[in-house]
Amino acid sequence: MDTFDGKSSCTNKNALIEEQSLESFSKVVKHAMWVIPLLAFIFSSLFVLIYYQGFEQLFPIRYDAKNWESLRGQFGALGDFFGGMLNPLLTFCTILMLIFSLLLQMRELKATRLELQRARGAQEDQASEAKKQNKITLDQTKAINAQVEALKEQTTAQKSAQEEQAAEAKKQNKITLDQTKAINAQVEALKEQTTAQKNSSNQLRLQYLVDMIRFEENVVTRTLNMQCGDYQLKNWEKATIVDCSTGSAETMKQGAELKNIIENSILGQHKILNQMIDTHLDDKLTQMFIYRVIRNTQQLISKHGFFLKNDNRHEFIELLEDNANALTDDHFLDLRNQALKLAILIEKSTFSNEAFINPV
Repeated sequence: MDTFDGKSSCTNKNALIEEQSLESFSKVVKHAMWVIPLLAFIFSSLFVLIYYQGFEQLFPIRYDAKNWESLRGQFGALGDFFGGMLNPLLTFCTILMLIFSLLLQMRELKATRLELQRARGAQEDQASEAKKQNKITLDQTKAINAQVEALKEQTTAQKSAQEEQAAEAKKQNKITLDQTKAINAQVEALKEQTTAQKNSSNQLRLQYLVDMIRFEENVVTRTLNMQCGDYQLKNWEKATIVDCSTGSAETMKQGAELKNIIENSILGQHKILNQMIDTHLDDKLTQMFIYRVIRNTQQLISKHGFFLKNDNRHEFIELLEDNANALTDDHFLDLRNQALKLAILIEKSTFSNEAFINPV
């Protein structure tokens, strides 16, 4: 390839030299093509001038000729003179111009040949370069194909790995889902157990509070059935229980103690009821005892006058108001109004001694 490049470079150099030589020779021929005719014209004019000076006239005159034969002879001599002098001159000039033309054509032909060789060399260079480029392109194509194949293999491997990972992830997700379900089931079971325990605990506490209310009710019932003076306490007049102003001092002292026991027991019932309302208001047993305790308290106050004109009744009034305000549902409206009325009644102590003078 280097040898070919050297040869091509040499050919290009020769062609360049030949082009310069041809250009110079073309200028010479160009000048010669108008110089030669000019010289021929000058020489022809010179010959005519010489002829004219030698024979005093250029063309024969008819009246000078003795006869027509002599005139034709003069014209023949004139033709021979010009033919003998101008023909070689013009022929020589023509031959010179022909030689210059042939030389120019030969130079141009040589230049054309060199140009063709240079064009062929350029074409060969282009063909060689194209071949080289084709080889490079082919190598690149092979390399790209190899890369594509490698990429395909890599993609296939990655796809297989991703499928395996997806399968493994799916398996792990299933295991996790099963574990989550099991944990949720355990949580639900624990919640149910906790709820059951809480409900059981709530039920036990509610039952405990109910038992305490029942105990306080029994205390009230037993205390009312106790003998105080000539009568049981439940048969005392209301004014007597309110003012503790009838009977002997010992009897009234005993009555005051029994009254205090009953009032503390009623207060205890409402304290317990307050706890039941705070924690177990929705329970039917709580609702039943709300009705029961308020009605029993209303009967005890209306019948016997407990808490009336009692300096320590303010705690009971607050409990009644708190329990009444907690009963916001519509089906507790009647009980709420009764509790508020009792609180107002006890606070104002509207009962008078005259109003409760009749025995029960």
